[in-house]
Amino acid sequence: MENETTKYKLPKPGEEDFYDINQFNKAMDLVDGALSDLDEKKLDQNGDASNAVTEFKQEILRENLESGEKIAKTHGKIKKWFSEMKEVAFSGRASDIEQDGVNRFVTDLEKKSWNTKVSASGGDISETKIESLDGTDTTFPVPVKGETSKVFFGKVKKFIEDFNDFKSGIITVGKLVNHGKTTDEGYALDARFGKTLFDLYGKLDSDLQKQSLHSNVTYYVATTGSDTTGNGSELNPFRTIQHAIDVLPKDLGGYDANITVFNGTYDEDVVINGYCNGYISLKSTKINEISSVCSVSSFLIVYCSSLVVINGFDITTITRHGIEAKISKFVIIYFCRCVGSNNKLMGMYFDQTRFEVKGNLVANKNAALNAHGSDGQSMFWDNKSINNYIGLYIEYGSIIKKIGTQPIGELNEMQSYGGLFIHQNGTQISDLISSGLTCTWAKLQGGYIRHGNMTGTAMVTVQITIVTKTSLTTGESYSIKGFPLQGIEIMPIAVSCHYPSLIDYCQIYNGELVLKPRIPIGSGTILCLNCTYLTT
Repeated sequence: MENETTKYKLPKPGEEDFYDINQFNKAMDLVDGALSDLDEKKLDQNGDASNAVTEFKQEILRENLESGEKIAKTHGKIKKWFSEMKEVAFSGRASDIEQDGVNRFVTDLEKKSWNTKVSASGGDISETKIESLDGTDTTFPVPVKGETSKVFFGKVKKFIEDFNDFKSGIITVGKLVNHGKTTDEGYALDARFGKTLFDLYGKLDSDLQKQSLHSNVTYYVATTGSDTTGNGSELNPFRTIQHAIDVLPKDLGGYDANITVFNGTYDEDVVINGYCNGYISLKSTKINEISSVCSVSSFLIVYCSSLVVINGFDITTITRHGIEAKISKFVIIYFCRCVGSNNKLMGMYFDQTRFEVKGNLVANKNAALNAHGSDGQSMFWDNKSINNYIGLYIEYGSIIKKIGTQPIGELNEMQSYGGLFIHQNGTQISDLISSGLTCTWAKLQGGYIRHGNMTGTAMVTVQITIVTKTSLTTGESYSIKGFPLQGIEIMPIAVSCHYPSLIDYCQIYNGELVLKPRIPIGSGTILCLNCTYLTT
């Protein structure tokens, strides 16, 4: 038989060959032998691989195992991984790991130390101890950023010790020269020394604020100054008026605190609160004259038993009273200007405070000056103090003593609840009033005087002389208008004439004086008339 299979050489009859059973049996024997060899070499899924032999070589790169790979390649990868493992992988000991300066193990002692530290961004330092403090010979040392804790707190400790010595009088003025103070100032150093404390300790309520001045002090304020680095001197002024006030001790010790404010606009509602036993003076560069070169929003003086003087400022607020003083001993306002329009507010308001105002200009307000339970002097107002609703308004027992020109309003003066005006002659009797009287037939001399209130109930004395400008006809009525009204349902008031034979009758009724000649009266005739009546 010429044909056979390629691999196992089994006989394979051709198409023209007859079937030979012997050839078939031979082929089956060969197949049986081949299958037997396969059974001996095949590894079942659950078979025994203990005697299996694999040939492989180590891979070049460390790579992960993948499904479907030949066993030789898999074993090569495994060998690569094992060959590069360090000793620690087999021993399990941390000591077999190689350490360097960047990567190393932390000891238990180190961990304990680190666990007690506080981060730079915050943490509890209540149990932190500073074993030692660095000392310094500097008087009043000031800590700075970047210092170690022992240096920082060493300076704080020395500063407090120096401060206590200062209060006890141990530290001399000479030592304070190192902080910009001069011996010319003597012991009047508390205020600026207090600023140093507050810069260092924030809003510490230090004992320094309870101290008093030891001499007069002078501070300067300018729009170019600084409340941080300024010391209030003329060459190094403060920036705000309020800061210059705040650095003063509440007890002025009987001395003067003078604050000069250079030209400029200060958008401040300045508060002067609780100062005693001395004198505070705030003045612009234009004292004793009306000027707008130094503008301030407003001033409030409250609970001060010290004398407070304000001179030469332009008050700009339209949302509150321009200058307001409450429950204070004595406040003086000279030559201040307050013209911002608001007919509900006062230019100056005094509540339970003695005051003196002179040379001021207030316009466009509800009242130029309102006194509530207060007393004082109102003197020589600027003649531009106009367009107020009320010039001077007093209430609740207030007393105003008037000297010279006064502010103008729709009502020049108004009183309520026992207010009292004392005129320049030292009494409640007002000056002679002739304004408002009108007469076409005679020339008037004199007028009337109000005894007491300018509004409301008062006694009125009429003392008037007339010189006729034309002849008066018998039986015809002639009137002079403009006298205070008597009130509703009041009977006419008889008016006396020094020449009664010429007059049939003369009376005042509802503010109008009327006379009727008994006989013809020629031009140029003089008649003297007088009466007293109650007006409401």
